[in-house]
This record gives sequence, C-alpha cells and structure tokens, in this order.
Amino acid sequence: MGQKWSMIVFARHLRQVDVVGPPNSGKTTLLKAIHCHYGIDPADVVSYRDQIWCTLATTVYQVGVHKGLKSPEWDQFKARYQIGTIPPLDVLHSVRAICVQIQEETDDDYFDLFEKFSPGITKYLTKLAIICRDNYEPTHDDILSFQGAKIKSVSAVIDQVPFKFCDRGFPPSTFFPSARREFVVFCINSLAIKTGYSYSFSMLEAVLGHKTYKKSLVGIIFTKIDLLLNARDTLHTYFETDSAEIVKGAITQQVQDQFDDDRIIHIGFVNSMDPSTVNVALQMVIQHVGEN
Repeated sequence: MGQKWSMIVFARHLRQVDVVGPPNSGKTTLLKAIHCHYGIDPADVVSYRDQIWCTLATTVYQVGVHKGLKSPEWDQFKARYQIGTIPPLDVLHSVRAICVQIQEETDDDYFDLFEKFSPGITKYLTKLAIICRDNYEPTHDDILSFQGAKIKSVSAVIDQVPFKFCDRGFPPSTFFPSARREFVVFCINSLAIKTGYSYSFSMLEAVLGHKTYKKSLVGIIFTKIDLLLNARDTLHTYFETDSAEIVKGAITQQVQDQFDDDRIIHIGFVNSMDPSTVNVALQMVIQHVGEN
C-alpha cells in the first residue's frame, strides 16, 4: 500500500515538459544530455543496444541484397531479419561471415562498402560488440555519440521535483498532446545560423500559436553551441568574433528582437558532448516549473 501511495504522490507532482523543434535541431541531443547528467535507467541500456543493433542489422541486410549474396549464413540472416528475430550477438556473427564472403567474391573493401550504406558502420560494429557484454555500462560519450540511438522521453528528479521530458516532434505535428502543457522547451541547432535561424524561428512561431502551448512558458535551447564556437570561419562570417560570450549574446539578442513574447522566459545553450551544460541551460525551466 505504501509503495502504491508513493507512486500516486509521485504522479501528482510529476512535471511534464515537452521538447519540440525542427528536424536536426538537437532534441535527441538535449534528452541524451539530461539522461547523462541526471542519471541513466538500466532499462535504457537495453534500448540503446537494440537501436544500434537495428541500425547495424538493416545495413547488413541492405548490403547483402545489393551484392546478391548466396550462402547459408546470408540465407539464415536474411530470413531472421525479415521476421525481426535477430539477437545482437547473431548480428555480429553474421556480419563477420558476410564480410568474409563479400571480400572473397569482390575487390571491394567490405568496410568501405558498408560505409556507403551507413556512415559510421565500423563504430556500430565495435560498440555493439561492447554493448553485448553482460557487464556493460554506457559512458556519457557512448550515449551522446550514438547517432542511431533515438529516445522519446527522459525522466529525472531535479531538485527533488520529478520531471518527464518528452520529444514531441516539430510543428505541425501529430505528436503534440491535446492536453495543455505548463512548459515547453524549443530546440534550435546553433549551426543553423547559416540561414539566420529563419526556419527555426518560423517553427517557434507555430509553437507559440499552437493551442497546446497558448499559456505555456517557453524555454529556448540552442544545442551544439560548441560545434558553432569551433567553426571559426562561420563565426567570423556571421559574428566577426570568436568570443563565446559575444556570440551567445548576439544570438540571444536576435531571439529577443524577433519575438516580443512574455512567455519566453529563458534562452540557454547546450554543448553536444558536455552533459553538465544542460544543468545551467535548464535552471529557469526547473525554477519556473518547480514553483507552479
């Protein structure tokens, strides 16, 4: 009874925060950073492994079809792939056998061939082998660098307040909930400066006008700011400086000039490979949502 009551109390105090933004705006990057900084559920280790396995298995299947392979290993792999029953270790074994066959039958370097179908396939092969170990525990770099690993929600207890951050896609989106939200985080890829953030700003305008978010407080997070700050040519072209503070200030001012809306209560920045930056970026979210 006590556990059930605790779950009810937890559910009543749970603060749901929607994460929205255009494609490639860093929504997954933000959720991964939250995951890393505030804790990783063991169940998510399985999820990451399965998603990397799916990426690898699909690539192996595409290569096999493309090359017209014929062998017992390929026939078994193809049959199991088509009905979706390939354990991760079997994928590795099949990859080794299929790669040997490809190398014997053609002059192609098999890793180069795989790379044509899925950039970074060598990384997936290596990581999948590691993840299949019973004692595997993901590092922050693992989670942040797995491009194939998509997550739709992250739960975290921050300053004793339970939060759930959910990826709701981008407007117009069927993922938008019908129930109104008290807070929404809008993600913008910092590297989109090359278009003046025009597309991102048009999406933000759509979010601000959406019925779900009419009364929501909005936090804007510029993701992958470290990648922009390391792109010296881009910085000098658009900002005429490589000062991080000046660049962030200019971006913040651009948002404020574009949107005169009291609902926008914070503009933050998150690095692509530094989870600790998410804590600073989300402080205003935590403060406002936690108080309400």
